[in-house]
Amino acid sequence: MLLTQKSEDDKKFYTSKDIQSIMGCGRTKLYELLTNETFPTIKIGRQFYVPKAQFDKWVERNLYGSVILN
Repeated sequence: MLLTQKSEDDKKFYTSKDIQSIMGCGRTKLYELLTNETFPTIKIGRQFYVPKAQFDKWVERNLYGSVILN
């Protein structure tokens, strides 16, 4: 059986590392974002996953505003 890595277009979920790379933020701000109630996440065990479709919608909603993280 041949295993292939999914391309970005095939992914249904982003990992926290994916989000960190996309957003260009550090680990502290990433965790603040992942634990913010307005940010779409699924937590399985200790790992956060972000549904790609919901993340894209979140970006569109917040494109012209800013998310305030304390």
